[in-house]
Amino acid sequence: MDRITIRGLRALVETGVAPCVTIQLPIERTGKDRLADELRLKNLTQQAEDQLIGGGMRSPDARKMLQVIRDRSKDVATWNGGGEGLAIFVDPHAAHQYRVAPPLEEFVHVGDRFCIRALLPLIDPGDQFLILALSQNRTRLLEADREGATEVDVARLPQRLDTTLHLDGADRGEQVHSGGDYGTGKQAGVFHGQGGSPDAHKENLKLFFRDINHALAPILRQKKIPLILIGVEYLLPIFRETCSYSGLTNEQVTGNFDYLNAKEIHQKVWPVMQSLLSAPRHSAAARLHELIGTEKASDNPRDVVVAAMEGRVAALFLNPRRPQWGVIDQAHRRIDVHGTFQPGDEDLLEVAAVETLRRGGEVYATDEGDMPGAESVAALYRY
Repeated sequence: MDRITIRGLRALVETGVAPCVTIQLPIERTGKDRLADELRLKNLTQQAEDQLIGGGMRSPDARKMLQVIRDRSKDVATWNGGGEGLAIFVDPHAAHQYRVAPPLEEFVHVGDRFCIRALLPLIDPGDQFLILALSQNRTRLLEADREGATEVDVARLPQRLDTTLHLDGADRGEQVHSGGDYGTGKQAGVFHGQGGSPDAHKENLKLFFRDINHALAPILRQKKIPLILIGVEYLLPIFRETCSYSGLTNEQVTGNFDYLNAKEIHQKVWPVMQSLLSAPRHSAAARLHELIGTEKASDNPRDVVVAAMEGRVAALFLNPRRPQWGVIDQAHRRIDVHGTFQPGDEDLLEVAAVETLRRGGEVYATDEGDMPGAESVAALYRY
């Protein structure tokens, strides 16, 4: 199955060029009923082609544009990807495909934008994060999400304080450690004590942690996800003094993790990270409750759609199972909202979601009972 992320959907709607074709359908999870699935996709593709031609596209151009779907229908990987739903998005320049867990209703749409409503409830909340397990005897970096954690192989990652600083068997007194100046690539001799002084031990820890930070730098500079520290409590603030990663969280988990495996570490850390990662949504919902009825927020569908098209929506909450039908008159900047579907209508909440994503806002699919406002949509405005 494919991971549905806000970043991925944002890229999809930002790059879509009209005419945009959206096809979705239920499929057999294991691919054992592949012929029936192929026939269903073939029929939906033909419907999309007919709509393209009906909209003015030449028949050869319409067929060429949708050939990518016909090619993929013959690819075993299309049917054996897990999940019971398939969503395909095609424009004149690109094609995108998602296998998702729940079965999707048969659907074909050709228009100026892709239809992403069915994917909104499936958005992964961006729950990827990193775990750095620190101790004087074992160092590990783990990549994690809500499902679990996996240890990352980091080249030359220091593991033990004594061997990294060559303290084993050394004479007591002053030692010399090669401390890295990471900004210039030069190294300087750093003297440190081997005696029992707390200050000397803290300085040794700083040197050790600087080496760890240096080894992690090539990996961390490619990341933009939270990093949480775990380890014995007194070690963590010392590492914070040396850490250069901007994604380091204030939250941490204390204890001795040297003998825990990745699964056990994840079980300890996930409750803390789950609360941290859901904080932006909860904060936006709280602000909405506070500001509904003012000029900074609204649950009026017409106002929300206008604000989304103007790029004023910072956070959009919508019920993906309740469409709001209506017509948008772009020329006169007018929106007519209808209680039931009428010929020529489009789903106004779909438009609001797409326009919010295009302009960098956040979109949260929400069950009806959890909506911040009284309607099936509510928005927090930037201004």
